[in-house]
Amino acid sequence: PADFICEGLDQTRGWFYSLLAISTMLGRGPAFRNVVVNDLILDAEGQKMSKSKGNTVNPWDALAEHGADAIRWYLITSSNPWVPKRYDPAGVKEAARKFFDTYFNTYKFFALYARVEEWAPSALDPAPPDRPLIDRWLLSRLDSVTREVMNELDGYQMTRAYRLLGDFVSEDLSNWYVRRCRPRFWGNTDEADARAAFRTLWDALRRVSLLASPCAPFSSDWIHRALTGKSVHLERYPERQDGGDPALEADMDAARILVSLARAAREEVQIRVRQPLRTMFAVVPDGRTLDGAVLDLVRDELNVKRVEFLRTSEDLVTLVARPNFRGLGPRFGKATQQAADAIRGLDQVSLAAYREGRPVQIVVEGRTHTLAADDLDIGQEASGRLIVKGEGRFTVALDPTIDADLRAEGTARELINRIQRLRKDAELEITDRIELAIGGPVTIQAVVKDYAAFIVGETLAVSVTTGETHVGYDFAHVREVDIDGTSARIALRPVDS
Repeated sequence: PADFICEGLDQTRGWFYSLLAISTMLGRGPAFRNVVVNDLILDAEGQKMSKSKGNTVNPWDALAEHGADAIRWYLITSSNPWVPKRYDPAGVKEAARKFFDTYFNTYKFFALYARVEEWAPSALDPAPPDRPLIDRWLLSRLDSVTREVMNELDGYQMTRAYRLLGDFVSEDLSNWYVRRCRPRFWGNTDEADARAAFRTLWDALRRVSLLASPCAPFSSDWIHRALTGKSVHLERYPERQDGGDPALEADMDAARILVSLARAAREEVQIRVRQPLRTMFAVVPDGRTLDGAVLDLVRDELNVKRVEFLRTSEDLVTLVARPNFRGLGPRFGKATQQAADAIRGLDQVSLAAYREGRPVQIVVEGRTHTLAADDLDIGQEASGRLIVKGEGRFTVALDPTIDADLRAEGTARELINRIQRLRKDAELEITDRIELAIGGPVTIQAVVKDYAAFIVGETLAVSVTTGETHVGYDFAHVREVDIDGTSARIALRPVDS
């Protein structure tokens, strides 16, 4: 028997049944072990395509517009093959943007800096155990994703497999690893650290090409050839990886949840991440704490000076019960309002127990009822001036107070941001050195003097001068900017290397 056969739903009798019936009559047993049935492709409105309706799609036109890989990726990841699916050109574009744009942009980032730094994989690259923590985390995630993708493919769950791979590329590889490690890829004076970063990204891109090759054969082959000089389709598919570092992955997952919550807290009070804050309080399930490089990453990502871990959120928030009438109604009928009042009257200990999954009871019309999992939602209200956000058993509280020192550092970071934008608009190369002038009132001048080394180091400036707003008129590129309500002038000009 075949390991699997695949055909359209209209071949249920003509192919699947015929094979089985003939094989049975011949006494040969099943003709196939697994069968994958693809249903009809409908138009964007969910209607069956037909010439009379004029809603058919010419496959060659679709290939010319989107490319074969994008269409294949969309059809596989949008829903399982065995359910009807709509062919929506806008959906194809969105799927291509989310995966292929991220995939290619990550490669372009790697290729750009690898050329500048003249890096190529070699025996000089540190072994995985000797690389920094974030590299070891990405390699561990890569092993986990490889294992998950192969498990799903072995179960003929193509949709789940490639959704997992797509999430890894967009969230883990691009939005976290590359974004966090950008400074390591250029101008890094620590050669071992730079080589570790390049090799880790090279390893990840190569593995993604191998994993994606059955679903995106053209794109994966292009990138694999660019990385190694060889066709991806002449390589062996990755072996299932049973290693990895689950503890490190769990710590990084916790760090990313804390970062997400703290960013939401900043947005609530409209304080940009470029503005440093003094303190963040965090509660992680089971009283866990983060330390070392993971904690440094959280502080840097959120631009906070100090993170304090607490065992509980009792001192940060007050728990608030919100009855779920949709769940209570069928159970309590006319007594639903009484049940809701009883839930609102629960004390903090009971609400904390309910959030942790322990049984909590209420009394309604003289009878005791144990609350079900969907009887209420638990919210959090901040105590004092703290800005609190929670998700499940994670809680983050930010102190939004900005003193003079924090404000000055925030102004320096805003100036750097504007300078980098001007560099880009001036179409300077990433390696171009500049002379820099920053003009403005005394507050701006004081920040420039205090943070001159920081500004110079971040913008590739060989020098920075400051003064009144007229400075830099004779520079090649000049821009008036607003820094939190204060007018300033930034001016730059490239200099010979």
